[in-house]
Parts: sequence; structure tokens; C-alpha cells
Amino acid sequence: MEALDFIAQAWMVIFGCAAIWLLGRREEWRRWGYLTGLVSQPAWFFSGFYHRQWGLVVISCWYTYSWVQGVWNFWLRSKVS
Repeated sequence: MEALDFIAQAWMVIFGCAAIWLLGRREEWRRWGYLTGLVSQPAWFFSGFYHRQWGLVVISCWYTYSWVQGVWNFWLRSKVS
């Protein structure tokens, strides 16, 4: 299981940092930050459950909701409207 934990930690660093960096970029790059942040969430959930850090699991639910809002607003809504 330690290998899975290492992979999850690397996943969080790579995709989490990329998401924040992309959100700070110009408008045409910003929408990628929301998608990248959403991709990072499974690793956060895994880590929270694996380490029994229930606060992390709860906040991961909130972050997932927030990332989904960004994906909806910057990827899906413009196509639906």
C-alpha cells in the first residue's frame, strides 16, 4: 500500500500544483485549471481514506464541488447555451 500512497502523493503534487498555476494564468489558460483540479481529486480522496483523515475527506468533497462548478462554467455551459 505504500506504493499506492506514494503515487497518490505525487498525483496530488503534480495535478494540484498545476491546477493552481493554471488558475493564475491568462483567461485562455484558466479553464484548464478547473479540469486539472478535478483530475487531482481522486488522489485526495484516496489519501484521506487511507490515512483516516476525515477532515481531508470532507474538504475534498467541497473542493470537488468547486472544481465541478469551474468545469461546468468554463467547459460545458458555453456549449449548452
